[in-house]
Amino acid sequence: MPRLPGERAAERGRRGGGRQFLSGNARQPWNDLLVELAATLLMAYYERGDMLRARQFAAELLNAADALGTPRSIVAANWNASIIARVTGHTDEAVTFIERALAVQMEHGQPRNTARMRLQATRTRLRSGAQDPVNAREALRAAVTEFEQTSTSTIDQATLYLELACAEYMSHDLDSAAEHARASRSLLPSFGHVAGAEADLLLARIYGAVGRTEEGREIAAGVEGWLSPLPDTRRSASHWYATAETMEQLGDAGGAVDAYRRALACAGL
Repeated sequence: MPRLPGERAAERGRRGGGRQFLSGNARQPWNDLLVELAATLLMAYYERGDMLRARQFAAELLNAADALGTPRSIVAANWNASIIARVTGHTDEAVTFIERALAVQMEHGQPRNTARMRLQATRTRLRSGAQDPVNAREALRAAVTEFEQTSTSTIDQATLYLELACAEYMSHDLDSAAEHARASRSLLPSFGHVAGAEADLLLARIYGAVGRTEEGREIAAGVEGWLSPLPDTRRSASHWYATAETMEQLGDAGGAVDAYRRALACAGL
């Protein structure tokens, strides 16, 4: 199955060989396992910020899955192609891909992965503006029980609580948003994780919105601990940029300048 952001570290040692295998002259005809391997490679392009290649490879992967017509290949290709479409601004495509993957997963997949897929579908709709935050909030609250019943990983649970916090923040339910942002953060490693940075940035903005500006600044400053261990990629640049924007909103001009510089460095500028 396609990997979520927190589950990909174990794959990195195999990616170089996977890229050579998939692009070599001796590549075998597409099958389910090759499509799933290619879906992992697709996310490697995403992580290093090579979005042009990611878009091209996503199209190739979708064509391969359509030609195979198997549930596993369709879910793998559409799930990860949806992520690429969303982060590159192709929101309608992102929603179409994830909804197709969800429909196939619900018919053929196991409950645990169906629960994860529902989360990703709601996340895509929410972040693409295709779903009202109040409706997304209710769907994500219902997903908490579903996750508990299907023994999902702590990383999956952290992702769920983070998305729930985002929906609650967008719905102006700030107390619940703060509670779930903290819950997400508590399930993650203590440093070097993008989701932790996102949770703290959201919490900092919540504190700023309720007048606890100094606390918000302290939390935003601590985001460096989540991001500094990560490699300098265009993906990291986007998180440093979000950190800079948050610091600027909270009145920390010096911290914002430093974070903008880190964002530029990660982008190779």
